[in-house]
Amino acid sequence: MKYLRHLNLSHNLLSGPIGNVFTGLQNLREMDLSYNNFIGDLPCSFGSLINLFRLFLHNNNFTGSVTYLAELPLTDL
Repeated sequence: MKYLRHLNLSHNLLSGPIGNVFTGLQNLREMDLSYNNFIGDLPCSFGSLINLFRLFLHNNNFTGSVTYLAELPLTDL
């Protein structure tokens, strides 16, 4: 999975909090988690996505801080 560049899990009715499952995905450039039922804080492993340019999180129920996104080179959020 370390070579994964695009991850689209949108529109899957996934639910619950997201764990720290994104560690080791330094080549990921685009991730779409929209239109699910995720809750809680964004995991700290988001901070390891150093090449992430596009991130889609809309239509979920996230709460808490987004500080893990501050250092990412996001062009679309």
